[in-house]
Amino acid sequence: RNLTKTHRAAYKRWRKTGDGYKRGQQGRKHGNAGFSQRVLGKRSGIAYATTQQAKQLKRLMPY
Repeated sequence: RNLTKTHRAAYKRWRKTGDGYKRGQQGRKHGNAGFSQRVLGKRSGIAYATTQQAKQLKRLMPY
């Protein structure tokens, strides 16, 4: 029996939803003092995978 391993970095960043994958938005951890609230607001929330990313994630996380 030959099992495919789960890509651990992808597993830690992405979560499977009913119709795709989601992750936290990047770019808010540190060094934000010079940015306006409008820019920081765009960096909050949830980011969803594109069709191409979803295809790759399906291969990286088969289970």
